[in-house]
Amino acid sequence: MSGLCNAILNLAAAFVLFHGRGRVPATGSGSLLMDSIGETFLVTGLSVLVPSLIARHRRRAGILPTYVGRQTTATGNPYVRAIVMGLLFTCLLVPCNAFIFPRIFPDGVSLSNVLLFKTVYGAVIGSIATLLALYRALG
Repeated sequence: MSGLCNAILNLAAAFVLFHGRGRVPATGSGSLLMDSIGETFLVTGLSVLVPSLIARHRRRAGILPTYVGRQTTATGNPYVRAIVMGLLFTCLLVPCNAFIFPRIFPDGVSLSNVLLFKTVYGAVIGSIATLLALYRALG
């Protein structure tokens, strides 16, 4: 469900940001690379935060089991966890994008490819981040 939501939101965001352009530069100002910085951080952060808050709410409501002796640390805070995971994913994936984009799209990216890339990228990143968040929240 997280992947689907992220795919739809990223498709809409890509259309709003890049519609009307014939080609979008792969790197530089106003490029797909610059957009991927914010997208990676936001998708990851929200994909960690929302499931963590839902799990916390359900645990308090008695729907999910609580664990005795569970430590309360900074990593137990869903907001801190979302920010840290967002930064980690961004620091890992944006350099990969910076290496790959100019090689795949030397002459820029067509709008249809931007829409496709952002939809798939958001779905994959959101799914992975949600899986990690649920593993941590339920573990």
